[in-house]
Amino acid sequence: MQSTEPPVGGQNPDRHPPVDVAQRGQADVADAASRAAEPAPGSAGPVADALRALGELDAAPLAEHPDIYQRIHADLQDALAGIDGA
Repeated sequence: MQSTEPPVGGQNPDRHPPVDVAQRGQADVADAASRAAEPAPGSAGPVADALRALGELDAAPLAEHPDIYQRIHADLQDALAGIDGA
């Protein structure tokens, strides 16, 4: 006797091919990061510089990522400290 209950997750495996969730998640994150790392056209200043640096992160060797993040963080801290002095 066959079960009338839908497959786990409520999806029919014949209609919905399996999806590698980890791979889809990585692609979604990479896509969102690339969109977020694009400063507005004509943007200038430390935030735009930080976004540009983040956008170039993929081209940098993985071993250099911590140094790049630390530089970006320091630049943004300096920019915030400058607001208090303005």
